[in-house]
This record gives sequence, structure tokens and C-alpha cells, in this order.
Amino acid sequence: MPKNSKTPSPFVGRWRSTSMEVWGQEFVDAEVEGYFEFQAGQLGKFQFGYVSGHMDYRVPQETGNPA
Repeated sequence: MPKNSKTPSPFVGRWRSTSMEVWGQEFVDAEVEGYFEFQAGQLGKFQFGYVSGHMDYRVPQETGNPA
């Protein structure tokens, strides 16, 4: 979603990580419930297991809709 867009992205928010291919749920939720958080302005953060970080993301458009 472009930074100056007036339409909020449907992806903005905190998303619970309920399944990961490499790690079991016990590890994913080791410190906190695993999550990915997409914030306005194409920034975000995540944590799963003992891994946490910040991210810079883009939401591509397909047929005029976020994909």
C-alpha cells in the first residue's frame, strides 16, 4: 500500500503465527505468542521463539487489489 494512500491496508494489524514449517508451536510461543505485526507506513515487527525483529514490507497490487 503506498505510504500516502488514504485506503487502509487489510494487512495492517497483528497476526498470530499458528504454524511454521521448521519449528513446532511450543518453540514459536516460547517467550510470547508468535506474531507478525504489519503497521501503517510499510513497517512492522515480529517475534517467534527467541527471535524478534523489525521489517520493511510492501503490499503488491494484483488487478487493483492488495495481494
